[in-house]
Amino acid sequence: MDINVKDLISEVYKRPVLWDRTSTKYRDRKQVEKNWSEIEETLETPKDCLKKKWKNTRDQFRNECKKMPGAKSGEYGNLEKHYKKYTSWPHFKSLLFLTSQMKSRSSLANIESSSSKFASELSLDEESLDEILFENVQELRDSEEKKIAKLNVSDELLAIEQQKEALIEKKVNTQKDRDDDEAFFDSLLPYMRKMEMMEKLRCRMEIQQIIYSFFVGKGSAPPHI
Repeated sequence: MDINVKDLISEVYKRPVLWDRTSTKYRDRKQVEKNWSEIEETLETPKDCLKKKWKNTRDQFRNECKKMPGAKSGEYGNLEKHYKKYTSWPHFKSLLFLTSQMKSRSSLANIESSSSKFASELSLDEESLDEILFENVQELRDSEEKKIAKLNVSDELLAIEQQKEALIEKKVNTQKDRDDDEAFFDSLLPYMRKMEMMEKLRCRMEIQQIIYSFFVGKGSAPPHI
């Protein structure tokens, strides 16, 4: 996919979170992805392609810097004025802001004495290794967060089940406390609710009349109806 490198550099430069290690959000994975998504939308190019192109561009800049006087000691001098003497790469000047992120090779001396192979890899692509370490740490952190979230969900489900059991037990106990008369009249409720208002009133009146007649027939005063 053809990507305009000049536009890509410009968009990345606007977002220090993608290149400035001193940024408080440099290691914030969500912020990093958010900014790449913004560039993806601006340049209308998949961010995976943009990331790969940016890495290759940054690595090319690093290689071009090796040609400069003082590169081994990490001192690049006035590159903005003199870089044309050492490189013809058209994007070099646009990437000069990255020199502030490039560590001095002299700081790797102690590492080279104990592990020359690792130090060599580190000096060639230090930022790439740093990103790999960052991604591994983020993956571990995300994994732990998922475990915690899973435990929280399990706790919530357990609490719901306990509440359901408590309600069922309460309902069973309530049903046990009812007598046969309550159960009988409860059984009539579904039919009463299907009646129209006038039918319901007539039914109530007839029930009251039946109860009244029952007590009168026995020669006793009916309860207040």
